[in-house]
Amino acid sequence: MYPSFHKMMVLGVVLVFLSVSAACRIPMTLFEASFLGWQFTGVRFAVSLPLIVLSPALLGSWCERSRYQLPMDAAVQNKEIHTEP
Repeated sequence: MYPSFHKMMVLGVVLVFLSVSAACRIPMTLFEASFLGWQFTGVRFAVSLPLIVLSPALLGSWCERSRYQLPMDAAVQNKEIHTEP
């Protein structure tokens, strides 16, 4: 998470990416469609994707309003990061 934090990435965007990638896995979708049908899979996507995008975005904005900061490891806090030339 350090490279994202170092680039000042918004927490809500990271949460949306992780949530969508967890819900839209291709093997899981094929397995689900073979047992429950393509109609169910389509309805699940239609219902879950807006909720998956909306809830992490709201959580990210709440974290920004409350000034939540991601915990950093000791090297970042002490600015002891050494880069090789």
